[in-house]
Amino acid sequence: MENSSARSQLQFKEMLPLFIDGFALVAAIGQPEKAKTLGGFVDCYVDAVSRKGSGYQRIDMVFDHYRRHSIKATIRSQRPKNTARSVRRGTEGRAVPLPMKWQAFLALGENEADLARFFSD
Repeated sequence: MENSSARSQLQFKEMLPLFIDGFALVAAIGQPEKAKTLGGFVDCYVDAVSRKGSGYQRIDMVFDHYRRHSIKATIRSQRPKNTARSVRRGTEGRAVPLPMKWQAFLALGENEADLARFFSD
């Protein structure tokens, strides 16, 4: 009886898509020691998605963004400002070196938008 139950759960899982919050996974991975470039980070990211998505037929990635003129943007602007200096870095290709201050890099909205575009391409 237990085998039948486990088999039906596995078949049900295979029918469902997996939804992943793209930036939540970026935050969870952090800056891997072995990744020195944007391409290396993407490889670590793809590995994490592949591990989480094993057993699913479909994986949907969601990268949210904040509109300048929205309630959420207004609330974000009222939050205390981070005293750490943000790091702006382009994401033109896989050879771009990762910034030394990863959290400062992610703190800048423009970098998040560039990273989402890079992952989408």
